[in-house]
Amino acid sequence: MPFLSRARKVDLITLAEELGLTVEPNAKISDLLRLITNDKNYDDDFTKDCLEVISNERKEEEQRRDEHEKREWEYELKKLELESKATLSDGNVPITVPKLNLMKLMPPKAINLDEVDLSHITDQDIKHNLKQVLDTYTPQKRKTTDVMMKIVLTDESPIHSKPRRLAANEKTFVDSQIQHWLDAGIIKES
Repeated sequence: MPFLSRARKVDLITLAEELGLTVEPNAKISDLLRLITNDKNYDDDFTKDCLEVISNERKEEEQRRDEHEKREWEYELKKLELESKATLSDGNVPITVPKLNLMKLMPPKAINLDEVDLSHITDQDIKHNLKQVLDTYTPQKRKTTDVMMKIVLTDESPIHSKPRRLAANEKTFVDSQIQHWLDAGIIKES
């Protein structure tokens, strides 16, 4: 009987219906426990096994539902990625790089001379000059500007045009031009 008191209400309702008992829609857990245990055909082991099967089925269904929602979410994410790639390949895409304030990312900090190891410098003049620079160093704010880039994904004039039939005089001109390019080494026969 203690296994019944640990069961969920949904599982108890399903168990009562499986046992052929009539469950009121607004029944409480205590009512369900009384209804199941007071049944004339109540068997402790059978009820325990049935409740375990019902509970496992509910958990499996919840897991399937969660996996289905996860697959749908991944599908939508993949769809958005493909759509964004398609819009990028449509033509000229201006891209604005956001302004990063490095002073906020890396706040100014005075250099502590005790933290700097200068033992590897053998020349005393250079070591002395470096110590002076480190002592007098103060970080300064710099002016920044936004960077605007334009990525051209398609050419203004197409490299390839649709094939078409040429008139006889046009064909002669095109053939002579191609022969000239072949002779000059501009193009090669394929």
